[in-house]
Amino acid sequence: MELTEDNFNVYAASHYDNPMCLSEDEFIKDLNQIKTIRRMMTRYMNGKESNVRLLINNIIIFYNCFEHHAATNMLQMLINDVHVEYFNAVLMFLSFPTLIPPNKYNVEFYKLLEVEFK
Repeated sequence: MELTEDNFNVYAASHYDNPMCLSEDEFIKDLNQIKTIRRMMTRYMNGKESNVRLLINNIIIFYNCFEHHAATNMLQMLINDVHVEYFNAVLMFLSFPTLIPPNKYNVEFYKLLEVEFK
């Protein structure tokens, strides 16, 4: 199934991988995690958020609930182009599938992750 704006929720549901989920509300909460991630990245890029560990934790939580390639596709659809190089640095650091273009990542942010998680 190809991801489009019209089938976003169906796509997310078909790639949802949380056996502990007991209700639709939990699914929606897990899906809304992507909004939190996007908001945190925007704050970080604007110099207002400095808790990189919390950002990484939220990304891991999101990827733990959805198949990795699907999570990357959903993230790609909902983020701004200016975020791609930062998200790619995080995804490369975590060994998750990267966004398009895959070779575009922020080297300084990647190094910051390496130092932060040493």
